[in-house]
Amino acid sequence: MGQIQSDNRAVALEGATVNFRGVFAPRQFTPEWFRDQELISSADFDRAEIDGVTPDLTVLRLAWLTVTVTAENMVLTSTSVDDFPLLRDVALGVLNAVITPLTALGINREYHVQMEDIDEFNLVGDVLAPKALWNDVLKESGMKDVTLWGQRQDHYGGRVHVTVQPSAQVKLGVYFLINDHFDLTVVEHQPAIRITETSEVEDSGTSLKKHAFALEVLATAWESSFAQAESIRTHVIAEVLS
Repeated sequence: MGQIQSDNRAVALEGATVNFRGVFAPRQFTPEWFRDQELISSADFDRAEIDGVTPDLTVLRLAWLTVTVTAENMVLTSTSVDDFPLLRDVALGVLNAVITPLTALGINREYHVQMEDIDEFNLVGDVLAPKALWNDVLKESGMKDVTLWGQRQDHYGGRVHVTVQPSAQVKLGVYFLINDHFDLTVVEHQPAIRITETSEVEDSGTSLKKHAFALEVLATAWESSFAQAESIRTHVIAEVLS
């Protein structure tokens, strides 16, 4: 993962993922296929590591990109900040080369934010999960995981998930996972209800029509999705430290 500096606390590690849910043939997605579609360079091809290419699972690792494909998912992941634009190019290239029914698309961001000391680290959990509720039943309680979801702020169907938890990779780090989830439909307005597991706010069907929507989302909503993730992360940390 790359390293950047935010306005409030340093982001020690960062990653981006494009996750397609749909219908895939894992064995198709070999290094040769990506090279022949001109989605990776000859140098990338020469250094590609193949963890497996089978009818059920393909895993390819490049210096800047990991590709994981099952019959129902394709996940493209980069931890190289400078190559995030290439990640979108590869995702668009895959969809332009393979016309397949899709169910949903996620543009996901990961951050490991370095806090300055143990007090700041604990403060994140104290603000996001106040301990007063638990003091009588749990001793020395601490936040393990907080997940929220909310409405989209555009004309696409879906939702936004935010997970915050202690980082497993950075000492005194706070991990953010922000999943910008698109169900690959267009809505006239977002639902005027709070999202719950039972809320009927998502189209979970699989269709070729959604393939075209996925191309549109990647072409038009990439920058705004990244900006939203940055805004969520910086807002949460700023509020904790205020």
